[in-house]
Amino acid sequence: MKIKTSQLYKLIIYFFITWDTILLSVFNFNPGGKRYSVMVLSAIAISLMIFVLKRNKMYMDLFKWPKVYALLLSCMLLIHYIYDVLINKVNINAFMHNACYYAIFFMAFPMILIIEKDEENFWKFINILMFIWYTWFLVQYLAYQNGGILLAPALKSGELLGNSIRDGSIRLEMKAIAHIAILYNFDQFYNHGKEAGKKRKYNLLMFLYGLFVMVVIEQTRGYFIAIFGAIAVLILCYNRNSKKFCITFCLVIIGIIILLKTNVIGGFLSSVLDSSESYEKGATGLIRLRGMAVFWEAFKRNPLFGLGFQTTGDNAITQSGIFYFNDDGFVGIVGQIGIWAFIIYGMMLLRFTYIVAKLFKIKQYTKGTQLLGFLVYLFLTSISLICYWNTTCMLCPILWAIFEVGYHKGMTSCAINS
Repeated sequence: MKIKTSQLYKLIIYFFITWDTILLSVFNFNPGGKRYSVMVLSAIAISLMIFVLKRNKMYMDLFKWPKVYALLLSCMLLIHYIYDVLINKVNINAFMHNACYYAIFFMAFPMILIIEKDEENFWKFINILMFIWYTWFLVQYLAYQNGGILLAPALKSGELLGNSIRDGSIRLEMKAIAHIAILYNFDQFYNHGKEAGKKRKYNLLMFLYGLFVMVVIEQTRGYFIAIFGAIAVLILCYNRNSKKFCITFCLVIIGIIILLKTNVIGGFLSSVLDSSESYEKGATGLIRLRGMAVFWEAFKRNPLFGLGFQTTGDNAITQSGIFYFNDDGFVGIVGQIGIWAFIIYGMMLLRFTYIVAKLFKIKQYTKGTQLLGFLVYLFLTSISLICYWNTTCMLCPILWAIFEVGYHKGMTSCAINS
């Protein structure tokens, strides 16, 4: 049976998403510890094939801005390779370890191909994967809570990042795809109404399932802020009727006032900034602030390179302590790669903001609302949990593909209807 190249790309990308989500975290499938190197090299090879084979105007338009981003990203990595590896003698494996979190972007090109052809089936695959993922979380959570049992080889070996205990409960990181799946399912349920049909109930179930796992099992406060902030925007933005918008806006304000008066928000912020936890238990709010100060000073001392890619990998060892780049969000990557953080992350935010604004301008409200929710999530995770990390880096290529395809289809639809 002959397999088309587009089907081959799809199988490879779906395998990589499954590998990054389930195979690694549950079965510790990480031959030689080089999974991201394999993914990046494969993504670059596939992208080059796509550039050769897909030469029509539609794909030229879809790839235009991702190509610019890929060029800037490549320049940053090349310059840092010269500075970090050749000049400062950073171990090449340590350099590659962090560089892959950025270079994974090259997966955006085959993802654009996949989503442009059938976005609905892409999300169907993600939801099936997430159902398995959420269920695994629930089973492991119940097993640990009722006997301290660790089921996954990755947990038993201690190699699953995010494995920790908070208030006697196990915490597991859901990965970035799980969080945008929560937003996607809420958007499909809330903003698509009758056209969603029976799938609307399924989207509601998946939204609630993912939200339960995030709140009860993952317990990462930064994601609470990002997810609920994005959901608030999806609710407000969908109510385009001025009367409905005002009513919804007032209800949201009343809800915030109630939370403030009952000290729910104050208690939450106090827990974020609590410095009573030991350093080994994870970064608290105050430690993050110290890390931000260290990274910002490093940027001011060396604006072009910051601290650079470190031999220690994901963290920097300083006189003030050990600080993780990801824990301090955008300021963390400013401290790691210098002014390049403003260029590559700034370009992504500006491009996505432009796409959302353009879709609303041409009255493509349904898609514009969904993408605005994703954009708000991206903004709010910029504080911490930024998308250049082992559990979040898949977010970058997926969002680029979703935004570029959404923009292209919105503009095409507008042209046809005008």
